[in-house]
Amino acid sequence: MQVLHFTGDAGETVEKTPLTESIDAGLFAEATAARAALVESLGEVDEEIMEMYLEDEGASIAASDLKAALRRATLQLKGFPVLCGSSLRNKGVQPVLDAIIDFLPSPLDLPPVEAQVAGKDLEIADDAPSVLRRPSPSDPFLALAFKVIHDPHRGALVFFRVYSGTLKAREAITNATRKRKEKVQRLLQIHASKTTECDEVSVGDIVAAVGLKFTGTGDTLIAAADKERVVLAGMKIPEPVIFRSIEPKTAADQKNLEEALARFQREDPSFKLREDADSGQTLVCGQGELHLEVLIDRLLREYKLDVRVGKPQVAYRETIASPLRKELEYDREIGGKRQYAKVVIELAPRERGEGNLFTCVIGDGPDGKPLLPANFVAAVEEAIGDSFTRGPLLGFPVEDMAVTLVDAAFDETDTTEGTFKAAAAMAFSEGVENAAPRLLEPIMSVDVATPNDFTGAVNSDLSGRRGRVIGMEPIPGSANAQTVRAEVPLAQLVGYATALRSATQGRASYSMRFSHNSDVSASVQDEIVTRIRGY
Repeated sequence: MQVLHFTGDAGETVEKTPLTESIDAGLFAEATAARAALVESLGEVDEEIMEMYLEDEGASIAASDLKAALRRATLQLKGFPVLCGSSLRNKGVQPVLDAIIDFLPSPLDLPPVEAQVAGKDLEIADDAPSVLRRPSPSDPFLALAFKVIHDPHRGALVFFRVYSGTLKAREAITNATRKRKEKVQRLLQIHASKTTECDEVSVGDIVAAVGLKFTGTGDTLIAAADKERVVLAGMKIPEPVIFRSIEPKTAADQKNLEEALARFQREDPSFKLREDADSGQTLVCGQGELHLEVLIDRLLREYKLDVRVGKPQVAYRETIASPLRKELEYDREIGGKRQYAKVVIELAPRERGEGNLFTCVIGDGPDGKPLLPANFVAAVEEAIGDSFTRGPLLGFPVEDMAVTLVDAAFDETDTTEGTFKAAAAMAFSEGVENAAPRLLEPIMSVDVATPNDFTGAVNSDLSGRRGRVIGMEPIPGSANAQTVRAEVPLAQLVGYATALRSATQGRASYSMRFSHNSDVSASVQDEIVTRIRGY
């Protein structure tokens, strides 16, 4: 059965037409009620079919005209062919593949892709001009790497799509995102478990490249010979919101574990590794509990590595709640030599999402020369930047905070850049501790699809998890189900899948994504700090 779902200009549903015969035999079959219904539905969204229908009542409209009209309706988002089948029994698979070719847009149907022009050092400026690359073999080569997998025999396979130009095997390319030169050893077309080697790829092709050493997911690839270096928008990778400690059960597996985790990082940019400064443990960081569970399962299934993992931990952030002015004079004798520097900094909170900011307002002297040499200003900025990575409460990164260097003093003979770094770091650390430090916790946007009978239980459970229900809306096509939208702290969502199944008899499902970081209340902050510190 096929269902053609047509929408009007305003997006409302106009008609659903069930067709009970196959595409080849019945979709365009003549003199059937289904064909007449198709002609009427197409006439409402396509002027050419409407004119033909009014002229001869649709009795003699050719199948090719109907197929062309259906393609136009699909490209204009006015009609959506829906095909039903079963991949388990290989039913309806070929019609789906034929419909992809017949109705979906090809690269030639899409507008030119826009890319930003990079400078000589491949850096993208805020006001960098943009260029258009047409889907044409005559335009410069431009491709986007969208997936990386590791083959046990071929090594890393980098899948990329060609937006313009052509590329030959063993041709040199440039990774414009990472500023590295690469060379494609082989080009492979992947069909399930079968691979076909090709010598050249062009517009619209999706292939896997063998031999790329530095390219990862979301990188832009251009020809090494191109004079104009451009970068595609790529993908916006969210920061990890949850982490777990990981270690091999035997010391012999340590190297294999490091190699496997490095491969995961290349395959998945949203997966990060870091080392805990206090415990020395390796931490795996991801987008959610399930994300890390899948990766840990892959270690055992693909790499035969049995590992120990800690409980999921939330990636908090820290900030300050009140402004503060901090003056610190660093005057010490180290190795028989005096070290002196004085800094005065002002700390101030910023709005959520604005990020960190460092500025220096020390001006010039009467002679027109800077009162503080540029190398000392750079040393202070570097020290402040390093200090942002560790907060005073639990050692999480500090964000949404402004630091201004308002005054400084130095000695011509006893001051070095290292002295200013030490003074700035100490001033920052002491200042943040006295500026009402606050914890920020990640808030997730949660969508729960549930039958109407369980909406009350779902809302009550989300509220009990310090969540805020934003609203509910019916699920399209279902008269007895709702989508509950809420914002919930990630710390309260550990194990939520099990709780949701229990509350809804296994009939509800949910998805979540990172929304923003938000301040926690004083009581919750005290509880979190006590639990993590252990005192």
